[in-house]
Amino acid sequence: MKKTLFTLCFLAAAFSFADNPNSKQASSDEICNAMQDMRSYDWGQPSGKLESYLYPLYRTSTADKKEAVAIEKKAVEELKSGQGTTRYKELLGETLAICGVSSTANELAEIVAKSYSKEENRRWVERVMIALGRASDKNAKDALLKLAGMKGYISIDAVSALGSRGEADKEIAKMLAAAGKDKHKYYACVAALARISSPASIKALLTAMSKASDPAMKLAAGEALISSASSSKKAAKQLEDCANKILSDSKASLPLQLNAYSALARLGKAPAPKSKDFLIAAIDVFGSNKKLAAPSFLDFAKLEEPEQALLVQAYARRGDGFDKIIKLTPKSAPLAEAIAFAASRMGSEKDFERLASFAPLFSGDREKAVLAQYISEIRAGGKLLKLSDLAKNSKSEDEKKVLLMATENLDSSSVADTLLGVVKNGSSDEKIAALKTLNTAQSKNAYVFVKVAELFPSLKGKEIQAAQRLLVNLSRVSCNEQMFKAAMAQYNQASDMKTKGFFVRFAAPCGTAEAAEFLAKVYADGLKNEALREFAGFKNENAFEALKKIEKLDSSNKEKIREVGIDIVHQNGLVKSPYVKYISSTAMNAREKNLATTLEMPKLSHLDVISLPNGIKGRATHGAGILKRAFDDDMNSRWSSDGPREPGIAILLEMPDSQAVKGIELMLGSSRNDRVLDPKVFVGDELNNMRKLEFNYEKAASSDILKFKKPETFKYVCVVNTKASGGNWSIHEVKIQK
Repeated sequence: MKKTLFTLCFLAAAFSFADNPNSKQASSDEICNAMQDMRSYDWGQPSGKLESYLYPLYRTSTADKKEAVAIEKKAVEELKSGQGTTRYKELLGETLAICGVSSTANELAEIVAKSYSKEENRRWVERVMIALGRASDKNAKDALLKLAGMKGYISIDAVSALGSRGEADKEIAKMLAAAGKDKHKYYACVAALARISSPASIKALLTAMSKASDPAMKLAAGEALISSASSSKKAAKQLEDCANKILSDSKASLPLQLNAYSALARLGKAPAPKSKDFLIAAIDVFGSNKKLAAPSFLDFAKLEEPEQALLVQAYARRGDGFDKIIKLTPKSAPLAEAIAFAASRMGSEKDFERLASFAPLFSGDREKAVLAQYISEIRAGGKLLKLSDLAKNSKSEDEKKVLLMATENLDSSSVADTLLGVVKNGSSDEKIAALKTLNTAQSKNAYVFVKVAELFPSLKGKEIQAAQRLLVNLSRVSCNEQMFKAAMAQYNQASDMKTKGFFVRFAAPCGTAEAAEFLAKVYADGLKNEALREFAGFKNENAFEALKKIEKLDSSNKEKIREVGIDIVHQNGLVKSPYVKYISSTAMNAREKNLATTLEMPKLSHLDVISLPNGIKGRATHGAGILKRAFDDDMNSRWSSDGPREPGIAILLEMPDSQAVKGIELMLGSSRNDRVLDPKVFVGDELNNMRKLEFNYEKAASSDILKFKKPETFKYVCVVNTKASGGNWSIHEVKIQK
């Protein structure tokens, strides 16, 4: 499997070469010279040289057979010489997979036979075996058979290669018979014979399955037998015979017997199931094959409810049998749910009432919601009103609940006015149901908001709660000026503070300067906490002038008001806003004074906190999960940015308490090319109040030393990379200099 995956990936990459500008056709001499130049190539070296070799190789080998043969011979000659790195020899194997093996199979087999026993050769030997498995050389079969007779992994690889070639079925059959307890050889032979699918391979697999005493080996042979029989020229007859022999084998495991039974079911030849396991297998096959007629034992009248539910689902997958399904009378929720699922695909509006009658079978609202979802998915015109009418006339509370839940899943835009009429004139229950349904009026979002806001003063009790939920939900989709003005009108009209407080919440979702001015009025009206809470939800600069206004009106709360504005700046990255300069120039405290420099630092407060040695805690914008490696006193481990250096990559350290520090050393270990670039350092005792430090940056041979101009006392320190370049930023150990 591992080698097959490698081959597929390798070939996929090779096919992309043709579109690469480097993939120009070259002569075989040029390719062979380039091949020799790769002798010293090894892992970790730049890939440009490798690409410059492989791209033309692919282009030339696929364009000219003669040139490909010359390249093949040179690659074999290089392997014989034993020159070059192990990576180079792997490259030679890859080369043979690209150019093909047309005349050198025997030579390659000899090379492999002499080399495979050394573990360091295994990777390149396996590349060569892949090439032999695809070889056009008529001698490849005999060459592989010789290798198959050897010991160790090479024998397994050779058998696999023969299987992929579709050759040597009789020889592999003998190897299978002689494999004994050698499971690796046994499984390789079984897999190879399954691919060949000849009469000899089917016979060998049948014998192996019959004789196997180990359950796993019997299962492997049996599954390979089914696979092989399915692909043979006389597939149906062979498969039926093999499957029946498996079923008659008393020592065959249940999984193997089920596999054989499923094969018979696909042929329409399955006998009546002898247990529920076989029945379920038959149902599964039936559901996946629409051309299969239902066998006589798959009759709803002959099945218990759990199996009826499975059969309903099978019919639903096929898209037929609904006339039988809808006649069922379920006594349990699983069968009722299966019927509703089938109806969602094949039913019509005439099934609404029938499905709603299943509601009492579902114990809780979550279960009922599933039934409601399936009802709402049935294709029908005007179904929202039809479902609403059914709910209105239903005498069962369970059925009414499910039908109303179904209406809540439908886009109510087309009947919004009808539902708004119910909100105005209906009974209390009808009003609440209509308000819930209006949550889905997607294309009339603003229109419904305005109309419901106008009707708000006429609502009572639970109607008010339903309306509030609706208005909030609609505002989350979008909240334009029209919607905000409707809310502001209700604020001005309301006589009680609770209602006023509710309608304040639509200012921030709107986010206009007018909405901010409205909040300044709300603050002046005495709803200070409500106004500041809503200001905090602004995502733009429109809040700032209004905040300055109320700051002047209420100087006793000036600091609290400014906190809200600063949080807006932080949360939304408004670094260049004039408000930042205003706060800094009129600062009331150190946090306000340092606001501009704090904003230069990347936002880190939302990142996961990592516990480090000596009571230190850390955060990192990149590679947070391996930050501990920079504090483990092991120079062989490292933290890295796990990607190219770019502006804004940062690590933040939090000391147990505020301490005096002279500088920070970032030790590079073996990663001397992975330095921090043009670093900035920020320190402070609070994350929202950080100051930028001046320091001397010394690039020592094996470390980056950030030496402060004078000792600094702080709890938090943040080091930021500010320049882009290839390669990671790596730190093997962090040393805090005190």
